[in-house]
Amino acid sequence: WNTGFYYKPRIDWNTLVEQQDGLIVLSGCPGGYPTRLLENIGYDAARVHCSDLKNRIERYYIELVPEPGLNETTAPQLVNLAGELVIPLVITADAHFPRPGDHTAEDIILAVGTHSKLSAPDRLRLPSYQYCCSEEELLERAKIVCPSTPTEYLQQGLDNTHAIAAHCYVELPQVNRVIFTHHASVSSQQVLLEKITAGLKRRLKNGDIPAEDTARYLTRLQQEYDLICQKGFADYMLIIDDVVRYAKSTGGLVICRGSATGCLMLWALGVSEVDSLTHKLSFDRFYDPTRPDPPDVDVDFESELRERVIDYTFTRYGKECCARIANISSYGAKSALQDVAFVHGIPRHEFSCVSRDLENDPPLFSPESVAVLARHPQLGDYRRLVGQYRQSSVNAAGILISSSPIMEAVGVVRGVGQTPVAAVNKDDAAYLGFLKMDFLSVKTLDVVAAALKNAGLTPDALYKLSLSDPAVLSLAQRGLLTGIFQLSGGAASRVIKQIGADSFEDLVAASALCRPGPTGWVDDYATYKRDRARFDRYLSTLSPIGQDIVKDTYGIVIYQEQVMSIARDIAGLPSADVHGLRRAIHDKDVLDHIWQGKFMGGCAANGVRPQEAAYWWEQIKTHGSYSFNRSHSVSYAIVGYWMLWLKTYHPAHFYEA
Repeated sequence: WNTGFYYKPRIDWNTLVEQQDGLIVLSGCPGGYPTRLLENIGYDAARVHCSDLKNRIERYYIELVPEPGLNETTAPQLVNLAGELVIPLVITADAHFPRPGDHTAEDIILAVGTHSKLSAPDRLRLPSYQYCCSEEELLERAKIVCPSTPTEYLQQGLDNTHAIAAHCYVELPQVNRVIFTHHASVSSQQVLLEKITAGLKRRLKNGDIPAEDTARYLTRLQQEYDLICQKGFADYMLIIDDVVRYAKSTGGLVICRGSATGCLMLWALGVSEVDSLTHKLSFDRFYDPTRPDPPDVDVDFESELRERVIDYTFTRYGKECCARIANISSYGAKSALQDVAFVHGIPRHEFSCVSRDLENDPPLFSPESVAVLARHPQLGDYRRLVGQYRQSSVNAAGILISSSPIMEAVGVVRGVGQTPVAAVNKDDAAYLGFLKMDFLSVKTLDVVAAALKNAGLTPDALYKLSLSDPAVLSLAQRGLLTGIFQLSGGAASRVIKQIGADSFEDLVAASALCRPGPTGWVDDYATYKRDRARFDRYLSTLSPIGQDIVKDTYGIVIYQEQVMSIARDIAGLPSADVHGLRRAIHDKDVLDHIWQGKFMGGCAANGVRPQEAAYWWEQIKTHGSYSFNRSHSVSYAIVGYWMLWLKTYHPAHFYEA
């Protein structure tokens, strides 16, 4: 992928001949070699060129792209070349958009891509007839540019189009799972088991696990290990462990966040510093057993360390087997409107009211917007662009690892600094079998790392902190939250002041309660927390199962895991439906028309009172506005607690950082 590039990818004739196995070679469109030779040098030069390739390439065709008004001089000459040299003729059409009515949208997108106004006289543009035309229309075009050629001969060229299409079949290969490099005589499952066992012993020795709880930890670890190995993800866990182990060996600050903190295995390995049993985190939220691809382990690094970790990964697993991931974005209504306005030269202040109205779902245009659209009807073309691909960029965090060179499965393009970028989005990458890892850098970690360094401390000082230090919590109780991750200013600060911060658990709840879903229940949380008798009366109105789900959150469904528990334990839904409901929770129509019936039916079958079933369903629906999973809240709260600790005991270094 590093050769043959000069402004645009290209290939020389000798390489084409050498690599022709499996290829069908057409002479080219009106911008191709034979046509350019005919136009600029003459017929003899074109004949020599085509004759040479006919003798060197097994499946070589003279291509005729009939474009009335553009190539009526060269088209008959191409047909003559095919007949004279006994090279099969194939008739094709340049198709840049599917239907004639799509030309306007294509023209706008092309103008946007070249940063041109539609009115620019010399801009790049496509003819309006470059759409997917029918065979009959293509034949009529060919008759126009080659009026003296027999129709039967032109029909043979169209028949060759069918024949070539029948021979073209390409399937992107699925790659084999990446194998963690270790001694060939030991299985990945065995290596993982040994690492987990060693990690558990280390945690016991450090006093991270109460001796009397050892059996509970062993049981949970065995359950997780069995499922991960059964699904074939042992190598994935080993690679995660390998990369984080390297990062920590450099003395850098690393956190594992999100649903991954619900995996006790990652804590035993040392990838995560969150004990999922102590914090009551669910492995089920981390991994859905119905998924064919590995779970997501999100790891955050301080900025400078992240680049070193990426370099390590590329070196460790092979530069040709690693790549960044592309982000392929499509037009939404507002971005489409902005680009349409740009190419038409309409200033932003002219259409800002329309842009605001497009934020509604569905759009509700004000009289002012209706007037703007009447004055500039071309703005209505934004509808043609919605859903079309707009641009590609590099995914901020995603890294692909393959067991074989990535370019054997998908295209690879050059990113900034010659970094290889796989021309595939993250969802398709998982489908093709690539291992996807998310390495993120968070500015907050840069602050924490700098404060630690200035104070002469290492990250281990944070990993071992007690999360119930009264002095640290006092800072939060007094509302001294400036500079504290996720708790500084805005909604989170107000929530902290409203509910109080008597414990680390309140910090966890605060980061979740300020999300759009649960935020309407903050008053209830604060009320029940202060009035225990009132809370007990409320709990008594719920079934015992319901009480267990909300007793630790003062009766409020704050976290996604609680939604899953309601679906599983109250409605009795199977695991696949529990995860299906969680994924559909943001789609109101699907939720109302499919999942409400399933949920209420499950509650009825489980003997849940209709009133209570309706109550739980209303609680679930609030999470459609976005909510945190508890694992995410805990990992965020821990970073916030670290900063509170630094602010309490090392204030000068904290403020300096």
